[in-house]
Amino acid sequence: MHKEVPLPIREAKARCAQLGELVPVQEGEAIGGGPAQVFRLPDARGTLGFIGACTENFCSRCNRVRLSADGYLYPCLGHGVRVDLKPALQQPPAQREAAILAAVVRALERKPAGHQFLMHQPHPIFRTLRAIGG
Repeated sequence: MHKEVPLPIREAKARCAQLGELVPVQEGEAIGGGPAQVFRLPDARGTLGFIGACTENFCSRCNRVRLSADGYLYPCLGHGVRVDLKPALQQPPAQREAAILAAVVRALERKPAGHQFLMHQPHPIFRTLRAIGG
């Protein structure tokens, strides 16, 4: 059985640099403000972002949470932690906003210090990043 091995960012950058010099995009210039290391190639349209979740941990600067279509808020895509927002959304109108805020705060408080992408877990994460929005 073939085991997938993550491609280190340095190798991905080296491959892309064969097309031209990778020029770092300055903070605030990149769209999204996420954990990606963003570059541009001279005379090319758009930018190129690298996220090395497995080879260059970025968890300490991650500012993302994801809301799935089925009402769960995931504070980390690489961890099984999630908070069900449906009960908060079903509150009477007068209490709904406070209930949603409390659920979001609960999710943020549960945001782990690091992901589990490379760990052998007894209960692996069953949802793909694509299914959640990662």
